[in-house]
Amino acid sequence: MSELIKAIGASLAARGDSDGFHASGFPGLSLARASEPSQPMHMVYVPSLCVVAQGAKSVLVSDKRYDYAAGQYLLVALEMPLQGLVTRATPREPYLGLVLTLDVGILCEIIDQLPAPIRSKPVRFAALFVGDLRDDLARVVRRLVELEHDSIASRVLAPALMRELSYYLLIGPHGDAVRRIAHASGATQRIARAIAAVRRDISQLICVGELAAIAHMSPSSFHQHFGELTAMTPIQYQKNLRLLEARRLMIAEHMLVAEAAHRVGYGSPSQFSREYARMFGAPPRRDIAATRW
Repeated sequence: MSELIKAIGASLAARGDSDGFHASGFPGLSLARASEPSQPMHMVYVPSLCVVAQGAKSVLVSDKRYDYAAGQYLLVALEMPLQGLVTRATPREPYLGLVLTLDVGILCEIIDQLPAPIRSKPVRFAALFVGDLRDDLARVVRRLVELEHDSIASRVLAPALMRELSYYLLIGPHGDAVRRIAHASGATQRIARAIAAVRRDISQLICVGELAAIAHMSPSSFHQHFGELTAMTPIQYQKNLRLLEARRLMIAEHMLVAEAAHRVGYGSPSQFSREYARMFGAPPRRDIAATRW
């Protein structure tokens, strides 16, 4: 891990070594630094590999908590509204990590070249899981970080490195779960299609029956698979998306509370304020004022 820490540290130093998320020169790769533990940050995660090189982090979804520390990764298989927080960091040993968006097309190419796995029993799958960053994965991730300084080398070599990374994920201990990210015919991707339908217009009330039809499942089967994958009901999932988007509108576009609530589909401003406070810890006006300050 020392080489990965050096690579991330050098890349961040070139940007002023400041805390926060930093987009890299490599598409889909972001670097992160924190010199102290953080409060939970709400955001929508896309299918990605989240690596901790130094320090520790947690991700919260519903009543579940996923802890991972230096030398480990969190793999996110679906678009998910989650809370992430840094749990171990100091000015002397800051949290250092990265997020790499997975390329489903490359995963599919690699899967086609691998033998089908032999399963003795059904494997229960969730949209999030924690794994150990083995030496082969750490080496590829480090090379991707080092490449982001050189746009030509990144353009030429990155596809091969992404293929190598995908290969190691697929043959690793969580390979079956990684396969499910790419299998368009599997339950995971069918749920993903339903999630995409929710995200197309979050202001519209969702009908679970219609989502089940999109996923080609019965309503009861859809509820079961959705809950197993996301640890949320479809209604909870949409509510989290609505509140995240409303917060973005108020912060980034300076939208008034009532307008933001209406834009994301709330008919009752008081209900919006109650649910917003439960999610973010303060009513909308107070939360946004603190953020802007």
